[in-house]
Amino acid sequence: MPDHVEAIFTGRPAFGLRRPSRVPDGGEVSSLVIKPAGGIGAEFNVACNLADCFGLRTAVATAMVDSPVGDLVRDRVRAAGVTPSYREFAHDGITGPNIATVYTDSGYGVRAPIVFYNRANEAAVQLRPGDFDWDAIFSEHGIRWFRSGGLFEALSDLTPDVLSEATSAARRHGAVVSFDLNYRAKLWKARGGQARAHSDESSGGRAARVLFASRPGRTPDVALADTSDCQLGTLGPAGVRGRGPLDTVFAHRPIHRVE
Repeated sequence: MPDHVEAIFTGRPAFGLRRPSRVPDGGEVSSLVIKPAGGIGAEFNVACNLADCFGLRTAVATAMVDSPVGDLVRDRVRAAGVTPSYREFAHDGITGPNIATVYTDSGYGVRAPIVFYNRANEAAVQLRPGDFDWDAIFSEHGIRWFRSGGLFEALSDLTPDVLSEATSAARRHGAVVSFDLNYRAKLWKARGGQARAHSDESSGGRAARVLFASRPGRTPDVALADTSDCQLGTLGPAGVRGRGPLDTVFAHRPIHRVE
């Protein structure tokens, strides 16, 4: 990892498959080709865009698998200019652990958008507290910003503990903690649904100074009991610029609802 990193992101990697939104001229819907999208993930996407568009030095801390699919995701991380910090897992050649696969179809005309997950035996589910030396990561690289979110907390009973360990270290070293609630009903269904999401995501959200959620009434993002330490801010050359404490979360209007 380079000596100086502006922001580090924690989440799970995924291998994306995307269906083109439009039918090629003269083609048929059944002839559409599914194209690999490489490494994706809510947190990785932000790290990639900050590095690619704004030239910021970003990093990701996540699980990685020694497999051909894992190699494809590694290549995508390198190509994006994002520095990795991996907890490595060995694939057994048959059942995993695996990189999650996400199939997306943005829809076109009467064809509705679809997001389909295959997260069987996902490597990131096996992450445990202690897998990353967070104090060393923050102290040695001057990291100013840490970001994660509800998609990571939804993976297992222990990923909230991994996130809690990371946010505690970030705050000890003066980094801003950013959290995206990013509720997905499909991901929380197997772990107790929305009630469980309220419990786990609230703990992650309370550690944040910068909090993101969907516009109220559109998706059931978690309402926090205490947001007195949250502020809306941006990361720029001069550091963090905020607008003071908020008594609510920063809400954005989603393009469309994703389950």
